[in-house]
Amino acid sequence: TEPVLAHEEMLHNLITLTLREGVNLQPGQVLHLNYSPNELELGRLIVERAYQLGAKYVDYRILDERNDAAQIRFASDRFHYPDYLTVRGDGLLDGGGARLSVLSQSVPDAYDGLD
Repeated sequence: TEPVLAHEEMLHNLITLTLREGVNLQPGQVLHLNYSPNELELGRLIVERAYQLGAKYVDYRILDERNDAAQIRFASDRFHYPDYLTVRGDGLLDGGGARLSVLSQSVPDAYDGLD
């Protein structure tokens, strides 16, 4: 029979596969990583592995549904996407960066009542 891999080893292998084959992260490349607050440990493991695989820089962002809902609920009439975020995204794309998002619903009712 096949040996059973420990959970940590399986997770390490899955992260490596995702970064090498799914994202095609190359040595010297920038990785832009988005993840949910409840994926904090996984996000940290991805950052670590990306650097081990030669990423020049890992630009990470934790996306929080409650913060997004507050923006929609209380500031949608004056919402402005900051220019620096556009420049950040354009720089990533122009520089040949890679992007990965690991998102899961952490607050099931965060958007209740919002249209």
